[in-house]
Amino acid sequence: MRNQREERKTTRVICGAAVCLAALLLAFPCAAQSQDNSTPQDNSTTPQQQPDSFPNHPVTSTLDTGQTIDTDNKVISALRVGHWSLVDFDVFYAFDSNYTFSPTNPSISNAMAARALVLYSRQNGDSGIDFQYLPYLLASQQLQQRSIFLDQQLDLHIYRNLNAHWILNLDERLRYEPSSGTLFDPSIIPNYTTGDIFQTPFLATGQKSLQNSVTAALTDTLSARDTVTFHAQYEYADVTNAFGTPNLPPGQDFHTDNTIAGGVSWNHRWHETVQIGVSYTFARQILGGPSEDQEYNSLLFTYNQRIRPTLVVRFSIGPSIQIHGNGAPSGKTLVGSADLVKTFRSSALTLNFSRDYGFTGVISDSYHDRYDASYDQEIGRRLVVSAGIGYIQQAYVALPEIDGRDVWGRVDYDLTSRWGIFAQLMNSAAAGPAQPYTARNFLSAGVLWSSQRKHQFQQ
Repeated sequence: MRNQREERKTTRVICGAAVCLAALLLAFPCAAQSQDNSTPQDNSTTPQQQPDSFPNHPVTSTLDTGQTIDTDNKVISALRVGHWSLVDFDVFYAFDSNYTFSPTNPSISNAMAARALVLYSRQNGDSGIDFQYLPYLLASQQLQQRSIFLDQQLDLHIYRNLNAHWILNLDERLRYEPSSGTLFDPSIIPNYTTGDIFQTPFLATGQKSLQNSVTAALTDTLSARDTVTFHAQYEYADVTNAFGTPNLPPGQDFHTDNTIAGGVSWNHRWHETVQIGVSYTFARQILGGPSEDQEYNSLLFTYNQRIRPTLVVRFSIGPSIQIHGNGAPSGKTLVGSADLVKTFRSSALTLNFSRDYGFTGVISDSYHDRYDASYDQEIGRRLVVSAGIGYIQQAYVALPEIDGRDVWGRVDYDLTSRWGIFAQLMNSAAAGPAQPYTARNFLSAGVLWSSQRKHQFQQ
């Protein structure tokens, strides 16, 4: 009965997210414009004094590789029907050395899998929609059992220029993993064009998880150098045991997380390549019930510099106060992040550190420290070698912390300008309170097709 209730609950959340996506698509109709390619597009709705460092809307990055999608009503894929495009797809074999993530009785799994990234994109001068859908179909053989899982990722980005100064951005990202956690993603996915970095919540290896995040940002262009943004966010996470083994950590009662946050930020273009800012955020976190809640008040000072076209440095730091709903003493700490993205002619390096209270893969009532790095290297004109590592120290108020890491390496070889083969090895490990050190190796190899197979790190 409990499993049936959980399945019904998961179905309701996914259906609710789908309804929200459909409602937003209808609420922001973007009529396609028929334009002559020889005539420059009219951007009269954008303030003429607005500098290039303040784009009129954030760019969209692909869910799998982080590449910028230049969708301004342009054809980005040969496999396109109307506003729908197939960006890439993979078919691969997967070997899992410990799919239940058990410290004592590892279970081996062999699987065949496929995934595809589908994009719906539609823009005009005032508004636009980018919707991505990335399903993973996994058919596995486990101890004389056959199972089929459909891991799914959804990403919706909508922007609308309300007038010459106000811009509205809406983002929703849903991630559903019904089997044993992330199968394919590296710990971080950088966008080398913008310098943005997306962190994968990888700590819940061997768990069933559902995550949904909705963000709204309303930005006012005060002047050629200053903007003010009012932002709101809702995050939901549900992490449950998929195989009957002890949860991480044993005895932990936090299976669901509802976090509502809001705040305001100010950004100033100090120099052509330097931006500074300050932001305040209030967040309310409910862990399974009203009596298990926390409040966070955080003030961050930010610095962003593109030192040269190929080097972006960002960091933020500030105080954060945690107030417990059960009357326990408040906690004070520093939070923030530091990012470095460097591209060369044939390689790229990404370094990231963050301290925050966001979701890492397990649900916690405290802060975490996270360290990530990745490196990509072209060898010749067809071969690309990549490697990376992620390490998380997840703290709790009344329990010892959990330490987890992800180490991965990957080789890509281009057969043609669109087709290629790849092989990837990922090692995951974690240890926590009453949890012995547990490791898992995941090997995958297969063939892929992509509409953007060019490896050009130099920007």
